[in-house]
Amino acid sequence: MISTCNYIWNNIFYDYYSPTSTYGQNAIEINTNKYSLCKKQSEIEAELQKIKDCAIMGKKLGMRILAGHALNYTNVKLIKDIMEIEELNIGHSIIARAALVGLERAVREMKDLIKRK
Repeated sequence: MISTCNYIWNNIFYDYYSPTSTYGQNAIEINTNKYSLCKKQSEIEAELQKIKDCAIMGKKLGMRILAGHALNYTNVKLIKDIMEIEELNIGHSIIARAALVGLERAVREMKDLIKRK
């Protein structure tokens, strides 16, 4: 089976999808860039809630839920706790860290951060 995925800006999800029209896709990737750029705690919480809502809705539609864009060693800690998300795309941050500490350590550190308990 070929996996099809649509990148979703979390603020348009509700207008874009309905239970009867998934456009043949079996996965979505929630764009976490806006969340990643937030500085104030209230903004972080608001964006995190939008991501959670999108993940829940996507799962109800039977889709695989992915998330990524601007995630790093600091902001991934809250995203990894959203149980509906099954894949995080964090490559850029890992490679940037690897330039300082080596790839093996950079990957190990990220894996430790995203482990679910």
